[in-house]
Amino acid sequence: MRQACILATEVPAQYLDKEMQDFKRRNPISTTEEALDHVVKWKVPPKLEGSPRDHRENLENLLTVASAIGLPHLLVTLTEDDASEVRWTEVDDLERILHVFGGDGMTFADAPVECSTLFVKRFKKLMDEDILNKQHRARGGIFGRVTAHMVRSV
Repeated sequence: MRQACILATEVPAQYLDKEMQDFKRRNPISTTEEALDHVVKWKVPPKLEGSPRDHRENLENLLTVASAIGLPHLLVTLTEDDASEVRWTEVDDLERILHVFGGDGMTFADAPVECSTLFVKRFKKLMDEDILNKQHRARGGIFGRVTAHMVRSV
């Protein structure tokens, strides 16, 4: 929902229509769905969080940093389980809001930007309190004292 609102306010409809028409002109046998996929993948601005261009830009940044400072000594991967009974209470809250605004058919997966925002907030709290232990830096967190770290969210 938030992503659609940002797209509607940040990217003029005429721009997207023009890009669709250009793609159809260059690829006359393509379907409207293929044209739409192309526009979303290549023409939506990278400032739209979660867009394919945003992901590509983040990947390029990650590769640049890795080539400059080397590969990590410890790699931690985190994910959120939205399907089981142990999922976060915020997921249930989000689904209740979606049911109010979008009807019974909408679920957690229908709001990718909101899901991403929720995950980022939870992740930052984990980093600050448990891994980096910002209140007591000298003691360190669950991995000991962290001298440098980098975060990439996908």
